[in-house]
Amino acid sequence: MLGSGMEILDSMGRAIRHINDYAAILLVDTRYACDSSKRSFPHPITKLPQWIKDCLVSSTNNYGEVHRLVHQFFKSKNTSCQ
Repeated sequence: MLGSGMEILDSMGRAIRHINDYAAILLVDTRYACDSSKRSFPHPITKLPQWIKDCLVSSTNNYGEVHRLVHQFFKSKNTSCQ
């Protein structure tokens, strides 16, 4: 994984501590988006737990799209909690 894989997983775990917790975790690094066929080492995503991989959203170069997706995520979570 990038840097220390455990540090990345630890930081994700700090945002999600309970089954009812939710968080938007942005992995803003080109190494997460690169085509794995062009590298000689495993893609960092392969080291993530399956429950995180199941929730990943594909990358975008457009900040407006990122903002929209994060806003949509929190709006859906806020609605379901009321």
